[in-house]
Amino acid sequence: MTGVQTCALPIYNSLANLYDQMREYDKGFDALKEAYRAAESIDSPGRVATLKNTEYALSMDSGQTQRGLKALLEAVELERKIGAGPMVASSLVNLSDFYLKQKDYRNALSYGQQTLEQARLINKENSMATARVNIGQAYLALGRLAEGKKSIEEGMAWYEKSGDKPQLQAVLAEYGDALERAGDLSGAGAALASVTQVGPVVTAIVVAGALATRFGSLLGFLALVLAMINVVGGFVVTHRMLGMFQSKKK
Repeated sequence: MTGVQTCALPIYNSLANLYDQMREYDKGFDALKEAYRAAESIDSPGRVATLKNTEYALSMDSGQTQRGLKALLEAVELERKIGAGPMVASSLVNLSDFYLKQKDYRNALSYGQQTLEQARLINKENSMATARVNIGQAYLALGRLAEGKKSIEEGMAWYEKSGDKPQLQAVLAEYGDALERAGDLSGAGAALASVTQVGPVVTAIVVAGALATRFGSLLGFLALVLAMINVVGGFVVTHRMLGMFQSKKK
């Protein structure tokens, strides 16, 4: 039976993520509940931590911020317990993002610094860059402009070096907004002007995405339908496997 539960768990988790994308949150939480039941029989802290991250995403998207925070904190605790460094770094980034959105800049700074420390331990450069950007945004909001600019620009340097233009443009836009809120209008204008300088082709793609037509929405719907077919196919396979196990017992 454990083998069946091991197969069922990722299917339920994928289904929960799919319902989240479809904004059918109640169904997503129902699928997540089944995934937790499967995880209990396997006794796998790593899988439970993955489900906690899914719960975080579902909770945030459905407006249940405190439930999301609780799930994310529990995920970090489990990930640290099993020594899953990359997972810890990702969850700490999410915690820093969470507190930035809540305008709790001291906690955002704390978790950003924890992310940077963890990312250094595992040499995860993209997490280091994101941590520096988050730390910088927290510093700017706390009135520490010089430290904030330095930290953000260090993070942006990695995105520029890696050639990740879409992410660099997103960071520049956030940087401009943060500088404007901090009262540095000239710096904000320079950062926002740099968004288009990074790559006009990428900017055009972003604009085109913002101007999505009904045809684009239809394609998105069809993609979700195909994903649902894939998930249902997984359920069918699991059901057949269960039938095979039952036959063996007889």
